[in-house]
Amino acid sequence: MKWHRLLGLIVIGIALAACNGSEPRAAASTTPPSGTPPSTTPPNEGEPDPDVRALFEAYVKTLNDHELTKSQEFFAPQFILADPGGHVIAQNDEARKQAIAKEDAYYKDTLGMTSTRLVSIKQTAQDKHHVFVRTVWGCTFKKTGDRVIDFPLSFIVERTGPSPKIIMHIVEADEPKIFRENGLIP
Repeated sequence: MKWHRLLGLIVIGIALAACNGSEPRAAASTTPPSGTPPSTTPPNEGEPDPDVRALFEAYVKTLNDHELTKSQEFFAPQFILADPGGHVIAQNDEARKQAIAKEDAYYKDTLGMTSTRLVSIKQTAQDKHHVFVRTVWGCTFKKTGDRVIDFPLSFIVERTGPSPKIIMHIVEADEPKIFRENGLIP
């Protein structure tokens, strides 16, 4: 097994254990076959499968329509939110819906977000039920006009039910810093 794939499986195991409150299972041996260097190219990296692409296109639509509360359907009942400051295990419940409504108002009213689009989306299969999805979202704001500001976001998507669900959402950049640097907040 390649090193990066094994790391992805370990992260998924920890994420799933954190979401359901159990202890993570021991990982398989991390020793590659003798003389085999770790790969630097992720396996199966490339264009997302149609169901994964559809998930993220629908997510973008909720942002553009300022109906972010509809994005709850894209997330598992419990999921991990991570950013440069740490992580939380979020419950996809009524309290989350209220928090999302406030977040939507913040993006629309405080930041003046006018549009969002997927600049790029790449998928790396981890196993038959999980994929790592690396995206870049391009946003425009009233104060920045047509200038697009890019935000790198990564996700782990689980495919065990009728539709894929996000089980981990990783904000890679310091978004408040980006907002300040672009004059969107003081």
